[in-house]
Formats: sequence, structure tokens, C-alpha cells
Amino acid sequence: MSAAGHLRSHSGGFSLISAIFLLVALAVLGASLAQLSVTSSTSGSLALNATRALYAARSGAQWGAYQASQTPAVCNASETFNLTEATLSGFAITVQCTRTAHQEGAAVIGLYLITAEARFGSFGNADFVSRRVALQVIGQ
Repeated sequence: MSAAGHLRSHSGGFSLISAIFLLVALAVLGASLAQLSVTSSTSGSLALNATRALYAARSGAQWGAYQASQTPAVCNASETFNLTEATLSGFAITVQCTRTAHQEGAAVIGLYLITAEARFGSFGNADFVSRRVALQVIGQ
């Protein structure tokens, strides 16, 4: 065998190894980019649900403030309900109200502490989100 033939057979093997390495490297890069895309999409979805939970909790607190202003006697209670409309559908809201009376001269003033918690999904699941807000209202 001549020296040129011997060199040609080694360079063919080297090209095969280079091609396999390149294919493996591109496959790893493609898998990494796919995982990054999924992670980015999931993070965006969780951020959106967290914002929805905040607005659902605020809605619950405003509802509690309205209830306290209409019927102060039933304030020392807790109520849970589910939202069913539009983008807040699926959120469970728990509203708690506590009233304390304060003497201000001859008048008795009520201070209402309203706490609302909004939850979506089940704890431990990837889609679970929860937000809590508190609101203080002065009334009768």
C-alpha cells in the first residue's frame, strides 16, 4: 500500500468521528434550546397566573369591604367562593373580616380588617398560585 492510500484511509475515519461529534453537539444544543423554550413559556404562564391571583384577591377584599359597609354585624365571619367569569375563572377566594370597636369621644367607630386570599390549582402542583391582600376600613 502506498503512503497516499494509507493517509486517505485514516482521514476518512477522522471525518466520520468529526461528523458524529458535530451531530451529537447539535442534538445537545437543540435539546437545550427546546428545554429553555419550555421553561420560558412556563415562567410566563406562572407570572400571568400570579397577576391574576393578585387581582382576584383584591376583588375579594373589595367585596368584603362592601359587605362590611352594608351589614357591619356579620363582619366577624369568613366566606369562601369561586370566581367563574372571564380571566379570573377557577380562582377560589376566602374573605375574612374582623371588626374592632373604638371609642372616639361619644361615638363608637368600627375598624374593619378584611383579608382576602385567592388560590388557583392545588398546592404542590406546577400551576398552583396564591396571593393574599389585607384592607382596613373605618366605619360604624
